[in-house]
Order: sequence, then structure tokens, then C-alpha cells
Amino acid sequence: MIKLLESGSIAAFSILKLILITMKIKALFIHGFGGSKDSRTGKVVVSILKEYDIETITETFNLLNVDETLAKIDKIILKNNVHLLLGTSLGGFYTLAYDGLVDKIVINPCMKPSDEIPKLDPSISDETIYDYMDYEDYIFDSKNNINTRGIFGTKDELFGDKFLIQFKKYYGAENAFTFNGGHHGAEGAEDALRNAIDSLDIKQVDKMFDDEDD
Repeated sequence: MIKLLESGSIAAFSILKLILITMKIKALFIHGFGGSKDSRTGKVVVSILKEYDIETITETFNLLNVDETLAKIDKIILKNNVHLLLGTSLGGFYTLAYDGLVDKIVINPCMKPSDEIPKLDPSISDETIYDYMDYEDYIFDSKNNINTRGIFGTKDELFGDKFLIQFKKYYGAENAFTFNGGHHGAEGAEDALRNAIDSLDIKQVDKMFDDEDD
């Protein structure tokens, strides 16, 4: 009887392990202003996440419509059981503004689009600016900084180091990573991205079982 119970327990554990292994970690990437799902930064992100066996979902968003974009992000995350949310520039703002329970990585985030986006698009509506401002209050609240990492180019030609300074203030200096590069493309940010992922201790389920077997 004991052997049968042990055999049954082992079989159940094996089935559970098999089920969990099929539930691979997924990530969602949000491009920047004027970008698309085929952005250069997105390609760097996809390439690095492949090293961790993480599947990356890329979509094109209408970043000038705040409610539409956040609703689309939420729908994709819930439908695909997304664990990791990443965004660059204005996409980084949406990553920080999203209030779901996901790990987050932002790359050269535009943390105050109500100031920055009108410089790039003077035709932006006042309504959109006010919508940005509503969520800026959220991202600058230290209660909302759990499991968030930031990656910043030391030669950012758009924002300089002002958002690096603000990120360190509200999200912790230990959660900020830098690379020798500018605002666009993320070439050169590969090591910083790996360090950010490692610091979040993201593991596929099969790797967790491997650790238990050691």
C-alpha cells in the first residue's frame, strides 16, 4: 500500500511538473513614441529574453491614447498570462503606469510625458496631456515601485540623466542600471538588461525543479 501511495505521489508530481513546464514565462514589450512592434529596441529585448527562454509578445500601440493603451496592455497580459512587462521611452511610462501584478523593466523611460511629448508633437491634445498627468502621480508614488527595474543610457540625447535621478529617488538606486549608449535602439544595453532580469530572479518553472533536484 505504501509503495502504491509513493508511486501515485511520484506520478502526480511528474504530471504537475509537466504541466508547469509548459507554462513558460511570457513578456510583453511596449515600444516608444512613433515606434511599432518592429522597433530596434524591441528586437534587442526579444534577443536577450530568448537567452532566458522567455517568449516576448510585441504589439503596436496607440501611445497617444492613454486609456486605450492601458486597456490593451491589460487585455494582452490577462489573455497570455504575462509575467514580465517591458517598455522603452514612452512605452516605459505605460509600463510604470500599469497597476497589474507583473515584474517590470523600463528602458530610458519617459517618466513625465506631459512635459516631453508636446516637444515632439506640438499638436498633442490637452486631454491627452491631462491623462498623462493623472498617471504621472501614480508612477511617482513609492508605494507602486515593487519589482521594477530601470535601464538608462548615460548618453541619452533626449532626457539626459533627469529621469535616471528620479527613478533612483522613487524606485531605489539599487534598481537602476546604466549602459554606455543613447536614447534610441538599446544597442549596448544587453548586459544591463541581463543584470536587470537576473536581479528580478525570474526563473522558468523547469529551472526551479532543476534547483530542487540538485
